[in-house]
Amino acid sequence: MRVKESLKKGFSVASQSMEVVAGLFVFGLIFSLINVFFTAKLQKTTTPSVRVSIVAVVVGVLFLLASIFVQAGLLGYVRDKIKSGHAGFSNFLDAGRKYYGSLLLLGLLVGAVVGVFILLAALAIFALGQKLMPVGIGIAVVLVAIGVYISLLMFLAPYDLVAGDQKVIDAVKHSIAMVRKNIMAVLGLSLILILIGFAAGIVLGLGLGILTIAVKGMAAQAIFAFFSSAVNAFLGLFVAGSFMTFYFGVANSNSNTAA
Repeated sequence: MRVKESLKKGFSVASQSMEVVAGLFVFGLIFSLINVFFTAKLQKTTTPSVRVSIVAVVVGVLFLLASIFVQAGLLGYVRDKIKSGHAGFSNFLDAGRKYYGSLLLLGLLVGAVVGVFILLAALAIFALGQKLMPVGIGIAVVLVAIGVYISLLMFLAPYDLVAGDQKVIDAVKHSIAMVRKNIMAVLGLSLILILIGFAAGIVLGLGLGILTIAVKGMAAQAIFAFFSSAVNAFLGLFVAGSFMTFYFGVANSNSNTAA
């Protein structure tokens, strides 16, 4: 029931937030068009220009840093929209500025945890060598699985950080406790949203295939970037709204239990 209600509310929030969807669309489209440009540049030569490669990496890093602001703003907007029933683009901008640093630290923490397990997995394969390769691969798979499980436990941390106005470590602790108690619901909601995104990807892929027959070169990629950015903007708000609703339901349930 909680998963179903989360999906309904998430879709409702996205449908009533065209101003923010438009902002997400512009952000995604700009990056997509830049990506199309650099892809075309790199494909023209067998030996890519070092200058172009460096600029592409710098742009990628800048986009990653900007996307954290977008995530912070999105979560803050969705929080206000669900709690009060109304929110505007100013809520998005205010939340982006307020929670940028905290979400950046949280992202670094999660990345470090996952990175440690990936490194340990690689070291296990390397240390055991070719003779014990099957054993090394088995250990590596277990280590990666543990890393994935831990990252899953921290999945609700961004929502707790913004909606609960928590510090990074406190948000991680709360997320671990909430996800452990609701692991199947979290997995179920995640799976449904992944399938929706997968279905949208198939439709877009088919559209691109048809488009490349009618339109050649960068024009086809630019048109695809336009439509994919629009779909991703709506889906991004839909996903954030669904998980924020789910978070509120779990948090309220825990509060009532504690009381």
